Amino acid sequence: YAKSQSMPFDVANEITAQIEKYERDLKYADDDDRDLINVYDYVEEKHHAILEGSEKYMGIIASKSAHPCGYLLYQGNIKEDIGLIKCKSESTKKEVVTTVIDGGVADKYKFLKNDLLKVDVVLLIDKIYKRIGITPHTVNELLDIIKEDKKTWGMYAKGLTIGINQVEKSSTTQKAMRYKPKNISELTAFIAAIRPGFKSMYHTFETRKPFDYDTPSFDKLIQTEEMPFSFVLYQEQTMAALGYAGFPMDESYGILKAISKKKAEIIMPLKERFLDGFSSKLVLEESISEELALEKSENIWTIIADSVNYSFNASHALSYAIDSAYCAYLKSHYPYEFYEVMLQSYSDKGNKDKVALFKKEMVEGFGIKEGEYKFGLDNTKFLADKENKTIYPEMLSIKFLNKEMAHTLLKLSKKKYNNFYLLLRDIKATKVNSRQFDILVKLGYFRDFAEIKKIQTFNEYFDLLGGSKQISKEKAVSANLPLELIEKYSRSTDKTYVELDVDNILLGLWESIPDESLNIRDQIRNEVELLGYVKSMKENIPSDYGVVIDLNTKYSPIATIYRINDGSIEVIKTDTRKYKANKFEQFDMIKTITKEPRNKKKFMGKDEKGKGIYETLSEQEDILTQWTIITF
Repeated sequence: YAKSQSMPFDVANEITAQIEKYERDLKYADDDDRDLINVYDYVEEKHHAILEGSEKYMGIIASKSAHPCGYLLYQGNIKEDIGLIKCKSESTKKEVVTTVIDGGVADKYKFLKNDLLKVDVVLLIDKIYKRIGITPHTVNELLDIIKEDKKTWGMYAKGLTIGINQVEKSSTTQKAMRYKPKNISELTAFIAAIRPGFKSMYHTFETRKPFDYDTPSFDKLIQTEEMPFSFVLYQEQTMAALGYAGFPMDESYGILKAISKKKAEIIMPLKERFLDGFSSKLVLEESISEELALEKSENIWTIIADSVNYSFNASHALSYAIDSAYCAYLKSHYPYEFYEVMLQSYSDKGNKDKVALFKKEMVEGFGIKEGEYKFGLDNTKFLADKENKTIYPEMLSIKFLNKEMAHTLLKLSKKKYNNFYLLLRDIKATKVNSRQFDILVKLGYFRDFAEIKKIQTFNEYFDLLGGSKQISKEKAVSANLPLELIEKYSRSTDKTYVELDVDNILLGLWESIPDESLNIRDQIRNEVELLGYVKSMKENIPSDYGVVIDLNTKYSPIATIYRINDGSIEVIKTDTRKYKANKFEQFDMIKTITKEPRNKKKFMGKDEKGKGIYETLSEQEDILTQWTIITF
């Protein structure tokens, strides 16, 4: 589309990068959360018109792949009547035999397609119960336990939602924190309300404002004791609205199926018929004017039209809510077992981003520390230690590291090493590669032997000399090797040291290298780049000192600052002008001097000269106005 519009490369690349982030989040989202991920939330508002224009290109078949869960049911010979082809996965290279039909063709020509879905959350819940060592509660038992349980419902109110079904996405977490569901009926309604099909009424729902259509004959059709408001949340309530407008029940069921299939071309032509029928019923039942009746009918139709985007039936929403409640209950009452199972499961899937989120939340939300990655400890799996408020980590959760390496190092740790040289020599004889070893060193994995800088320097010497029989004098000087040590354990010629006694040279080098600590800024850089979060803290560093672990300067600069003193994180804006006068970069350490509260601003678009237009809001936020960059 960008090419067809002669779009500037920088604009096309910017939008593409935003779409790629959407696609990445969609790829790693749990199946139940995928319908909550909307590309328009990822692409900046100023580009929405371009995105809409590109939608006419959607549906062009540019590739083929096996449906993840769809099966064609057919009484004839599929191979002869329809055709079979092979689809090859780009990631796994695995070939699968498939039919030459996709979901759209199956729907259009009335082929019977059956979906077999695997719901991961059910397996995870079962694993957590087994890890705890208790029999899983039945649904009725669970609902009875959590009825007045503040710990369970506190998970939603506090935003501790990683691993809780349906509310993991950041924007949904924020909505749950504002709505604060307190029982299963409210949670069910919330899960239905966050679907795109309810967007026109969501704000009223979230703020818990009483709502009805002031039409008793219709309101009583959709209100319940648990939800005494006239929200058309569920498909069943849509059917009630269609029935009120005079649609026969069998036809309204067909319309409901069309809604569930998101077939707008079937729904939209029914508008006039709905408005006529609904407004006529209102005039008859409520004795109101035709004008007012039409206005009320338009409000209902808007909700039905929105539901084409996606709405739930009540049993579907309740099932999701029960899955969510199981997770919230187990997390709030058995956090160690919950996190251990979740960390292991997502690590096994290779979803390192999700693992990092779990680790960050368990520290901030429950005070559960992550154990060390350290030679001598078992880092082959996650293991909870309640007594020490710790979960020991699995090495596989770090990018480029794997289980085989973890088991290799655990096996080596059973030996007794008097010095690091002997250990390094054994490690180099395994399949642990240089990148993996470098990651372990940067994370302080060998800290019982020495600090990171000493290990790094010694490893350079080992790579230079290991297995060598000779070294040129010029190379020895340029590598800053202590010549007295080299001369002591070699024979010297005019230009070369030969017959090197590498073992004694390296043992001597190990003793000669000063054991200096890595500065805290560089240690935090290592943790952010390798783990995706920060573990290190230094209580003796003042509380107003922090390391900038993330920085966005695209608009008004926004810095994410990690407070070294207590491990807290602050996201704060600063003025562009002041930032340019005293620039800091990612991983710089700064001292906060002053912050000022200011009203937030909302971007409203651009004027004819391309200048941004902003609306000043009543809500305030802190702005960083003065700081000092700490040098090392």
